[in-house]
Amino acid sequence: MQHLYNYLFIRPFVKFGLILILLFFFLYAGLIPAWRSVNSDFPNYYTSSRMLKERADLSQLYNNERFNEQIHAYGIDQQGKFAPFPPPTAFVMLPLSGFDPLTAKRIWTGVNLLLLAFSIFLFRKISDLSLSSSLLFFLASGMALVNNFYLGQIYLLILIGMQLAWLLSKRSAIIAGLITSAGMSLKYFPFVILPSWILEKNKKALLWTFIGIALISLASFAFIGQQACTDFVSSVLGKHLNSHLDGQSPYAAAFQSWDAFLMNVFVKDATFNPSPLIDSPAMFLIAKIAVIIFFVVMTVRTLLLLKNHPHRSEYSLILFSFLIAVLSPASASYHFLLLLMPIALLLKIHSEVRVVVITFFFVLFCGFCGVMVNRLPGHNLVLDFWRLWGMSGYFLYLSFCFPQIAQK
Repeated sequence: MQHLYNYLFIRPFVKFGLILILLFFFLYAGLIPAWRSVNSDFPNYYTSSRMLKERADLSQLYNNERFNEQIHAYGIDQQGKFAPFPPPTAFVMLPLSGFDPLTAKRIWTGVNLLLLAFSIFLFRKISDLSLSSSLLFFLASGMALVNNFYLGQIYLLILIGMQLAWLLSKRSAIIAGLITSAGMSLKYFPFVILPSWILEKNKKALLWTFIGIALISLASFAFIGQQACTDFVSSVLGKHLNSHLDGQSPYAAAFQSWDAFLMNVFVKDATFNPSPLIDSPAMFLIAKIAVIIFFVVMTVRTLLLLKNHPHRSEYSLILFSFLIAVLSPASASYHFLLLLMPIALLLKIHSEVRVVVITFFFVLFCGFCGVMVNRLPGHNLVLDFWRLWGMSGYFLYLSFCFPQIAQK
């Protein structure tokens, strides 16, 4: 481990050589294609914001057919949908909604570059690593960073919100709470910071988080409309949490989720899964509940073992982050960027060579393993869920190693 650590983080020639290789991959696969195309979720963000700017009828925001018609009306030649985004997502691209789609995407790509630089700076501040080592961790995230740029995603923005909320929580709890509320209104993941504030008894940050959510909800009702907000709660949120997204198969390995894996094992479908290992929907439900209970119990057990540790709130954020990542009903490559926040905390409180090296190779695995697996011929139930096994294994590693290291 020490030998690997010296090569990766101490010897400049090896470190900067690796940075250059990973940087070339990011430019070739992410930044350059992002500049040339408008695809995936960016049209969904852009279309909803432009509709809001133009005061179009948003009552059918979650009607896929109507939303597709609007995407095409704005000159974007692709299919899209607003689900499963929460209604406040329509606010995100308002500053860019006056530009044509490609220009807006290019501006957002430039903004993403600034966000990347700022996020690396905050990662360094939280982790106490050098700037070059912090850059190395971001580039090692591979397809997570690439797809955030290529697909016009907003996950660097959410990541920065989490980083700032953590750094400001003790000095300016009001700002930290409002930042967290904004993040939670767009994506659910920033919720993981709340248990750590509960442990710290940071009532002001918690209070202002819920005040912020209430204010954003009121703004959504006022500007986006009651119908869209009601549709989200009644027909979108529940489906998303159960891995049922309109137009996407719940069996898709792309979700890298326990739900999708267990569906493939236990639930027969004439189109998507004609030959499951065991055709038993009851076993699917039992196995799903067992998996949830197991990982939740492991989280609670670890936190109880660290009950009197001075870094218990940091441990809480780290463990809950990986718990949510492991149990997520539908994950994507760019979601992994959000784990760079707990990883920075982990590296700060555990600078041991073993932890740093294992964490780096975990990031590299989640960033690039899919590039190789996706090129293999055929369908393999085990290999197809590579990131799920990596996430689950790393979570268990943390659950067992935290108490051991903390007692030293």
